[in-house]
Amino acid sequence: MARKPEPWGVKQRRGFWYYKLAGDPSYRSTGIAVGNWKRTKPHAERFAQDQAATGPRAGQYATLEAYAAPYFIPGSCPWFAREHGRGNTVQDHYRDQHRARLEIHILPQFGRVAPGDLSPVAIERWLYGLDYASQTKKHILEAFRIVLRDMYRERLIRFTPDDITPPVVRHAETATFTDDELATIFPSDMAAFRELWGRRFPLGVLLAVAYSTGMRTGEMRGLQWPAIHADRGGLVVVATINRDGVPAIPKAKSVRAIPVPVWSLALLDSWRAVAAASEAGAGYVFPGRGDRHPWVDSGAAAHTLEVMRDRLGLSHVTPHGLRHGYNTRMRGLLAGAGFDPYFDRANGFRMTSDATDAVLRAFTGHRSPRMTDLYDHPELLGQLDFYKEHFLTLVNSFWAFRDEEENRREIRQGGHNGT
Repeated sequence: MARKPEPWGVKQRRGFWYYKLAGDPSYRSTGIAVGNWKRTKPHAERFAQDQAATGPRAGQYATLEAYAAPYFIPGSCPWFAREHGRGNTVQDHYRDQHRARLEIHILPQFGRVAPGDLSPVAIERWLYGLDYASQTKKHILEAFRIVLRDMYRERLIRFTPDDITPPVVRHAETATFTDDELATIFPSDMAAFRELWGRRFPLGVLLAVAYSTGMRTGEMRGLQWPAIHADRGGLVVVATINRDGVPAIPKAKSVRAIPVPVWSLALLDSWRAVAAASEAGAGYVFPGRGDRHPWVDSGAAAHTLEVMRDRLGLSHVTPHGLRHGYNTRMRGLLAGAGFDPYFDRANGFRMTSDATDAVLRAFTGHRSPRMTDLYDHPELLGQLDFYKEHFLTLVNSFWAFRDEEENRREIRQGGHNGT
């Protein structure tokens, strides 16, 4: 009985082995030099066999759904197992999001397709046709690529996930408050601030400090009193509360020191007196209401800001928009200060022609320094002392715009009154 032909073939061409799979219109290079063809031909044949997905594992998975079944499920996902083996932590909400994208979008479209029938063109055509924002499509593709990368490494598909061109994401500019709106929601007079925020005073402090330091919401939730060093004119960011509600290292491991305007430190001190009296400030600066989570709820800041926006008739700005506002204001202050001479290696800075952005990155944590998570680490406290010496006057001018806005407001009101 004649032997069934293989679904692939190899041949020599210009000193290299080429292969062609059943149904392919032409040969493609294996990248394997011919040399001694008796020795190299088996390697070329094995390469072609792998590309044809005729290995022992190929027959185990008739469809994409059969292969992807364990993905993004605790205890069974091979990708999670490898990430944990590398020492990487995959947060629960990322796992759940990836699983949802797999079940809601990917498997209904490709679940019954055989691995060998998947193609970058078909995936792109489907992805671009989805009625979602480009960012959402990108997240769907991210989940799909995790599965496809493993399939490619096991020679179940012939293309690499990088052959799929991701959608172009054009980020809209994040909205920020105007100076007049900021002066309205964060009045300079402490008594007026307390009266405006009322029972939401602690969250008003949180949002004001977040705006004047550029800290992320999770970092504000993870802030503890030992991290605040008023005598050094700042604080250290050593922890965050991640989206799973678990204490963690800040995003991109951005442990850092931040100089804080004197008015913001006074605001924190004012809240501390209230927190200490109510026994709420034993650990976290912004505590939760119950014993289960000693830090403030994840949505509290956003909800409070929304309530105050609507009440005062302000623009639609999110807590993250405050961080963008900090970047804008602090960049303007730094740009006019000329701090290039203050950069030195002893304090962890490199000489740069663009000192403004370098200092701003140090303040906001858009970098990945190798630091510990100890509050009294000398490198962090040394940076606070360095900032206090060279940047304190500048940082303390962060809130100065409010006096100008209040003067303008008085002039406008005087004009309306006919005076």
